[in-house]
Amino acid sequence: HTFFITPSIGLNLEKQVPGLTVGAGVDLVPATVDLTQDIYFGSDRGTAHLGGTAFGVGVRLGVMYKPKALEQLSRPPRPLPTLHLDPTVSDLFAFRFEHFTLTGYDPHPHIKAPVAV
Repeated sequence: HTFFITPSIGLNLEKQVPGLTVGAGVDLVPATVDLTQDIYFGSDRGTAHLGGTAFGVGVRLGVMYKPKALEQLSRPPRPLPTLHLDPTVSDLFAFRFEHFTLTGYDPHPHIKAPVAV
């Protein structure tokens, strides 16, 4: 007879580290073994008996990390914007911020996530 007793716990650490969940558990396994086998020696017969009890303990730890980058990668792509340069500027080094125009830019909503610096 074997029984598995498996208490476990999980912690959602989303507020501390976005996308992080950890879990732990203990496996308690009490077991009883009783084996009987007939053994023949020619015309004679004997019986072997093996029995005992055991108790096993195991530990499980798990970490699940789902970074915000997965959310970004799951988004469908949108059309690319177009960058227009002012055609009246003929000198490469004369370009200023106001000589550039970006049209068709349609970004997805912001994904809030901490960034290591």
